[in-house]
Amino acid sequence: MTYAQVLSTIRTALSQRAAGTKVQVAAHEAAEIALLNYIEEKPTGTGGGETVVSRNAHAISVADTNCDLVWNNPFLDTSYAFVYHGFDNSGNPVEITYLSKTNTKIIVSTMIAANIFAIANPY
Repeated sequence: MTYAQVLSTIRTALSQRAAGTKVQVAAHEAAEIALLNYIEEKPTGTGGGETVVSRNAHAISVADTNCDLVWNNPFLDTSYAFVYHGFDNSGNPVEITYLSKTNTKIIVSTMIAANIFAIANPY
């Protein structure tokens, strides 16, 4: 059911009835069911039905070596945005170099060993 169909059902039940008549229970129920069905079927994200569920990743990098940050739940494709940050053993921030991404991970590198964290959402 499309947005326009749901809107039409709601208008028919509530505002397009004859003046002075009550809202009919059956029409009101049909409008509510149509709305609930629309919400249930509607994807909450973009990109072919991908739902908006944040993914996260964590890894410990080795100096000057590619590091895979693997998402806890893979994406349908690479249509997602992410942020990452990392800290050395003393808690100081480290510079992270982005290399590439797939639907299952991003690949980064650091100049020193670090704990790296990332979070991503589909777009």
